[in-house]
Amino acid sequence: MLVRFILNVLLYQYEPFKKNKFINSIGGFFLSIFNSILILSLLLSILFASIDIKNNTLQKLKESMIFNYIYTIKIIFIDHEK
Repeated sequence: MLVRFILNVLLYQYEPFKKNKFINSIGGFFLSIFNSILILSLLLSILFASIDIKNNTLQKLKESMIFNYIYTIKIIFIDHEK
């Protein structure tokens, strides 16, 4: 059953493109942004866990609005089990 599902997904990708290009491009854009944020938050998580960061650098990061957004996403999607 699982193999059949995987084959259907792979074969669907090679069918002629008959969908709405505008909707697909908008959806792909938002999915790529979401994917980029997840990858960035994962890399930051690995970086902060493995490297000792100075206190003044941490203070600047805590004041950064972009870092706070990325940190919140990291907490929600990656560190949710803690």
